[in-house]
Amino acid sequence: MLLIILLFPLVGAGLFISSIVRGRRQVNLLHHGQIAGAASLTMQSTNMSMNHQPVMKYSYEFAATDGQSYPGSSNALPKPQIGDEANEPVLYLPSNPKVSMLVDALPLRYPLDVDENGQWSSDNSPASILWYGLVWLGIIASLFFVCSRLLG
Repeated sequence: MLLIILLFPLVGAGLFISSIVRGRRQVNLLHHGQIAGAASLTMQSTNMSMNHQPVMKYSYEFAATDGQSYPGSSNALPKPQIGDEANEPVLYLPSNPKVSMLVDALPLRYPLDVDENGQWSSDNSPASILWYGLVWLGIIASLFFVCSRLLG
């Protein structure tokens, strides 16, 4: 009986931890990444779907600041922003250019855009950042409260 009661929180904790690990990669790219332009972009369907839409695999090749060309791929739902530019912006880590992602494939609520000079441009207000910060603060406070009640 106790195993059944613990099963659901353990599965939830596993899903929570796996999404933190995936999100950390994207946050690391946004924080430390540099912008390059994808020289070629191909698209193929994967066997996965989300909300009855097929998840697409976008393969590309870009030139990093070290002058070498690197392949990369991103999985994302089809968006009109992906492939709409001659050189699709790619975000990559200069310390490891094998870690890269299309800017338009980032799973963000408010899409980011890059201007001709490789600088970030956005029309959104910072209110959404404040809102997400408050939500995460509430989640952390709730977890702290639950853990303090369970332990003492």
